Amino acid sequence: MIIIISFVATLLLAMFFGQKKQKKPDIFTYHSVSEVQNAAEANDAEAQYNLGLAHYTGSEVRQDYKKALSLWEQSAEQGYADAQFILGAAYQSGEIVPQNYEKAAFWLKKAAEQGNIMAQCNLGVFYNNGAGVPQSDEKSAFWYLKAAEQGEPRSQFNFGVACYNGAGVPQDYERAVYWYKKAADQGNHFAQYNLGLCYGKGLGVPENREKALFWIQQAANNGDVQAKSALRQGII
Repeated sequence: MIIIISFVATLLLAMFFGQKKQKKPDIFTYHSVSEVQNAAEANDAEAQYNLGLAHYTGSEVRQDYKKALSLWEQSAEQGYADAQFILGAAYQSGEIVPQNYEKAAFWLKKAAEQGNIMAQCNLGVFYNNGAGVPQSDEKSAFWYLKAAEQGEPRSQFNFGVACYNGAGVPQDYERAVYWYKKAADQGNHFAQYNLGLCYGKGLGVPENREKALFWIQQAANNGDVQAKSALRQGII
């Protein structure tokens, strides 16, 4: 029997920063460095974005964070969604510019409104936390759902949590289970654990101990600390 249920939205922020990989931007597969530089100087937004990536990673050009930031700003100002996201992520992480949640939220919103999935995910977190924007469960749930509908597992989990708790949307256990399952099927261990708890308590689904154990074991196999503890203590 489940004794404790802890449903807490994970605020995982999948960002470019902190994951430096010496990888050529795709555009260099088809164009020389000089061609991309010329296009960037001619105000081509995609070229500016990709050249910014190159300067950030030091791939094919000298590593230069200031140059990368400048190029992303130029691209973002032209409405290029990927640049808007990465600029927001830069202000969010504080790695190459001073951390500034207001500026991060500004650029994430620009990208999110164009359908950028990671911007939508992160913007949902910002509204959840009140970081750089007024706290709003409704807006948080709105952006989680936008990303969830595009298949983003963290947002699927977070929107499931919102449905479970009735945070920004009507409380609905069945809807919560639906989104937990979507994320769980993609290997999200937080969703796997919560899905197991729902089966264990019969919340949103018929009570089923076998399925509860299955999903909690899956979560434990994927490193979930709460799932490991539940199995170790035999409380399922």
